[in-house]
Amino acid sequence: MSLLNLLQQAQGGQGLGQLASQFGIAPGKAEELTAMLAPAIGSAAKQQAESGGLASLLGSLKGEGQAAMFDDAAAAVAPEGQAQGMDFLKGLLGGQEGADGLAAEAASPNYS
Repeated sequence: MSLLNLLQQAQGGQGLGQLASQFGIAPGKAEELTAMLAPAIGSAAKQQAESGGLASLLGSLKGEGQAAMFDDAAAAVAPEGQAQGMDFLKGLLGGQEGADGLAAEAASPNYS
């Protein structure tokens, strides 16, 4: 199962729409952003796996707090959820610069 499929199936298939409403964006725009972000995150995860660094990143995804964000869009957009997501992206993408670059790409006129 791809990361994109996993995100699309969250919350019984309603997760992206609920997350979009929490951020005040249209559900279709959330689908576009997810389709853009999922391959970038997947590629970074593959690079981490090939270099032996994926185990620590996957460890950061374990636990009840992470499951809550998958199950509840409000938990994902809460400050704690956003901080946890940013920490994950920084680890996956090699630091703040990589995470900021992906965020800037998502905020570009093509996707916003």
